[in-house]
Amino acid sequence: MKLVKNKIPYSLRAHSLLNRLKIKIYDYYSIANALAHEVDYLIVGCYNTSNIGDIALGKGLSQYFSDRGKTHAVVSFKALKYLRFIRFNSLVLGGGGILTTHDTSPIKHNLSELNRLNKNIYLVGVSGSLDTSSLTNEYLKFLKSCKAISLRSDDSYKSLKTLNIKNIHIHNDLAFLIEGDDSKKYDKKTLAFNVFAPLITVSRTDLYQELEPSKWYRENLPRESEVYKEIPISYIKNIKSMIQLAKEYEFKTTIVSFTLEDYILSRMLFKSYADEILPYEINPDKLLKTIGGFDKVVATRFHAHVFSLISGKSIFSMAYAYKCKHLYQNFGLDDKYCYEPLEWVCNNKEILENFKYFLESKSNCMSNTYEVKKEIYKVLDNLFEK
Repeated sequence: MKLVKNKIPYSLRAHSLLNRLKIKIYDYYSIANALAHEVDYLIVGCYNTSNIGDIALGKGLSQYFSDRGKTHAVVSFKALKYLRFIRFNSLVLGGGGILTTHDTSPIKHNLSELNRLNKNIYLVGVSGSLDTSSLTNEYLKFLKSCKAISLRSDDSYKSLKTLNIKNIHIHNDLAFLIEGDDSKKYDKKTLAFNVFAPLITVSRTDLYQELEPSKWYRENLPRESEVYKEIPISYIKNIKSMIQLAKEYEFKTTIVSFTLEDYILSRMLFKSYADEILPYEINPDKLLKTIGGFDKVVATRFHAHVFSLISGKSIFSMAYAYKCKHLYQNFGLDDKYCYEPLEWVCNNKEILENFKYFLESKSNCMSNTYEVKKEIYKVLDNLFEK
């Protein structure tokens, strides 16, 4: 059963279809390019989605190999079907959320091919909740055969240690390796909103929310499960109130999208609220420059936080997942400007009150992402030298 169900207008469906076609064309172009050249490293990951964050992970790793003078190609997991035809020395698998036994993991569906491969395999910048109780022998064999594994969070670290997996590293998100544009001046009194309504699904034809939480959601997020239906409703209500408040403070409000689905949702729910909704484009460099042109940012998605930190922007965090709050705290930012889903429901007045302080506060968080980049390079150098 569905709680929310709205038909997506045909104009947005056409826009979505065109963008998905562009993604597919680029995907196969990347594979064709990999087939045409021999490389030191073949980087395979979740790089064929509409999610700018996933694309940024591949781009960050590509930046590292370019700086180290290593030839490489970046392709999606579709390329695993063509491994026998691609000439490469080492295989690098990357992407958020892939280190899992869940059916969504592209690794799980390609274990036979990966275990037959007589090459060095690295898992780099990965994350995921790895359930060791459901780990097959084939999956365990793959993990133990990896030359090295690096994680972008500690969610799988303990699991891998209990399996006696060697050579494990942890570092910050690879998107921090993308170069920001420090020379770009920002426009005062401009506010970017990255909106993403958690628990709302954007299909090809509909916008909807399931009536009841899934089994996984109930087991892993019991408190959130109690207010499951209220979470997206409260989020949408808060964002609308924040846009209106920003206008009262004479800020120009602009919505920027990190996924195609975010853009569609924004057009359907916030079109009459924000001053501007920028067209979605599959270009992390352009989006990073765009973020750099704003005074402040309201971030929901993880990589909206990362791009804002790279650009030195003041961030008000609507942290949809723990990884967002963890990143926010790692940079020593003010907790009163960071709220999780439970707080969207219970702390509405506090959110809006502190949002007023955020609008009145001095801009620029001056985050030290240069040191973060150095730390990631140091870990990667150690990883690939072994």
